Amino acid sequence: MSRGRVVRTAWGSPNQDEPCEGTGSVWAIDTWRGRLVARCMKGLATRQAGTWRLTVPLSRPQTWATDGQELLLCQGDGLAKLEDDGTTLVAAYPIPATALHCSGQGWLAAGKGGAFWARTGIAPWTEYARIHSDASIMELALGGSVAYALDGKSQLWRNDGGDWVQEPKPPGTPMLFCLHATADRAWAAGDDGCILMRGLNGWQRLALDTTGGFSNFAFAAGYLWACGSAGAWYSADGLTFQQVPIEGPRGNIYCAHEGDGAVFLGGDIF
Repeated sequence: MSRGRVVRTAWGSPNQDEPCEGTGSVWAIDTWRGRLVARCMKGLATRQAGTWRLTVPLSRPQTWATDGQELLLCQGDGLAKLEDDGTTLVAAYPIPATALHCSGQGWLAAGKGGAFWARTGIAPWTEYARIHSDASIMELALGGSVAYALDGKSQLWRNDGGDWVQEPKPPGTPMLFCLHATADRAWAAGDDGCILMRGLNGWQRLALDTTGGFSNFAFAAGYLWACGSAGAWYSADGLTFQQVPIEGPRGNIYCAHEGDGAVFLGGDIF
């Protein structure tokens, strides 16, 4: 049985494990209204005086995103919002999304049948061109004016303002689980130490010395991070990745987030 783990790491300082109370595996960390919050196996947790405590129990893991002020979760037939007290969820938008993404450029959501919505600021959600996939959309990313999607069959999709187009992957690409994008590049990662980067010549696989898996990307402390059963890896240029050495029990690192003067790595211990 795994238990939650958060490692606080700062350049030039030893890594420090912080207690997790009732969280289960820690899959994502973000900042909401100045507070560090985590999406965990057992719900939402908040960092309080160096300890991560479960504050919103959930019966099953749910996809989330936040712009720092509004935190939304996918709940089947709609999006729920975390109330100001940080302990209550209320129905917010009738968007039946399975994937959710938020960046400085706005919100993206996708649901069954390739339905796709976008929203900027506090404007209403607007439905746009459908993603013509035969599988549920699992991940979304936005880089400049270009949107990317990853479906449950590891198919990659791209939209530069018109229709969604499925893009070819390098031969032998394993299952993919996560996406990240900037104005000029995009990344996808998954099993067998696989990280793909998309440049001017399409998707290419990067060379990494690991056979572990990746399940999440993050941008923290000026670096692109890729995390998963392979551990935590970071890159300054998006091409060459280095692994963060983490001492202690065996486990996984699923996410990275910068806050309170450090980078927090979330995961679990076997």
